[in-house]
Amino acid sequence: MGFDSKAVSSVRVGNWHGLELLCTIFLFFLQQEVMMILLVIWQACTVPCGSI
Repeated sequence: MGFDSKAVSSVRVGNWHGLELLCTIFLFFLQQEVMMILLVIWQACTVPCGSI
């Protein structure tokens, strides 16, 4: 029984680290997307204003 609980806890820790890594990667890509969108919006706003 002690062995089973230890195995379960180690699996939980492993899953948690995997989830943490996944969230970090997701947030990194999300940040990249947001920066790209902001850049596009900024260019779309400044180009017409500059040409006028």
